[in-house]
Amino acid sequence: MNAIRLVPLFVLMCCCGAFATPPDASWFPKAPPLPQPTGQVIQVADVKQLLDALAQVRPGGTIMVAEGHYRLPRYIEIKTDNVTLRGASGDRHKVILDGASSRHGELLGVTGCSGVTIADLTVRNIKWNGIKINSDLGAQRVTIHNCVLHNIWQRGVKAPAVPEDQQEKLSPRDCRVQFCLFYNDRPKRFEDDETDTPKTYDGNYIGGMDVKNTIDWRITDNVFIGIQGRTREGRACIYISENGRGCIIERNIFIDSDIAIALGNPTLGYSPLQAIDCKASDNLIIDCPETGILACYSKGCTIANNTIHDPKSPRGRLIWVQKTNEGLSLMNNLVIGRAILNSGTSEIKQQGNVVHASLDDAVKTADKDVGQRGLALPQIQDAIGLQARRKSAALTAARKSMEAGVQTDECLAAMRKLHAGFKGERGQIAQFGDSITYSLAFWAPLGFADPQEYIVVDDGLPKVPDKQRWRDCIKGVRDKGEDKGNNSGWTV
Repeated sequence: MNAIRLVPLFVLMCCCGAFATPPDASWFPKAPPLPQPTGQVIQVADVKQLLDALAQVRPGGTIMVAEGHYRLPRYIEIKTDNVTLRGASGDRHKVILDGASSRHGELLGVTGCSGVTIADLTVRNIKWNGIKINSDLGAQRVTIHNCVLHNIWQRGVKAPAVPEDQQEKLSPRDCRVQFCLFYNDRPKRFEDDETDTPKTYDGNYIGGMDVKNTIDWRITDNVFIGIQGRTREGRACIYISENGRGCIIERNIFIDSDIAIALGNPTLGYSPLQAIDCKASDNLIIDCPETGILACYSKGCTIANNTIHDPKSPRGRLIWVQKTNEGLSLMNNLVIGRAILNSGTSEIKQQGNVVHASLDDAVKTADKDVGQRGLALPQIQDAIGLQARRKSAALTAARKSMEAGVQTDECLAAMRKLHAGFKGERGQIAQFGDSITYSLAFWAPLGFADPQEYIVVDDGLPKVPDKQRWRDCIKGVRDKGEDKGNNSGWTV
């Protein structure tokens, strides 16, 4: 057999969809810097100092966090009015609050206070909520500015429902989420969140922002990439529901996520008005196959001047109107793919919307379309390229992991020693893992299909064994079950 470089499948699974560096493009919104702090300023450079600062900061104070990787052991909270928690350098990628080792499912909360600002830092690796605005406990007027929410497996930003008898008092008012980047390296898996099971949400309880009972929020100039459920049926990147009022959703970018914007929740029939007097305008949505923009159980809402691209959408729900939507206006939207889908019962106002079957058609007639929507067309092309680079980065990372010099000399020597003592049956696959491994989608197709059909990049290496098929030399592709080292629900 000719020498064939086999990239370990577990490496591909871990890297699939990942960015080698955080995603960026020249046309992503750029955050203006915050002014210099006034009043009390507490400088922190390690986790203990951060925990102490949160306990000691006075109203109006600022906690300046030095560049570094802060592995938090537990959930932390801001409980003081008008406090700012910010990265000292202004580079949001260099101040990392990491929840991978936290004993809790939420990482950073705001509770019982008003006027808090969180800025210029990254929150990542937590199974439930990254930043929790505890509106049911009195949090108001929170600003999240120029932050990164990375690999958060339920919601990057969460504001829970307020009890009906306390909504006038506690409904969160005047919050801002602006110039933030929400991105995940891959779709959600069962092992990311023990509460999201085949019997609950089937691995799809994930979104970017889920905020309820909101009043006069501004969600602007953010980027959402790869917010995906296990079966690509996740929740919205921006989700307004349960009597959300006067919210503005503007100039956001959504790429390769399941749902971009949801004004309302079709499953909450008990709350007939989900979104009231909200506006979604001037947003760019690229390939969100579950739904681009949803409106349901709304009143007085406007969806205007958005560009939505998904010509191959399997469901055709680029803009989807359902249930009741009194006074809904759809104005001057550019849709590339299927036409606006209205399965609702209310009369809606439609004016100036343009539908094209393909990006090429849109480019040809851009000068005839109304408004400024044509400016988004080059961004669509760049976004498609970004998706391709994202997939290429996964392949590059997997290949690089196999190059000599990447592993230490000690590691290579140990592996060669281990291989020299091999006494097993050559070609036999040992499958150790959880539900992914246990599935017949893992390795079993090699028993009847030829994987070279799916290899789209030519790396110059042989794609099949010499004069054989994979099924001729690989054994054990259907070795599934506890006795073979794999089973659903196991962790490895």
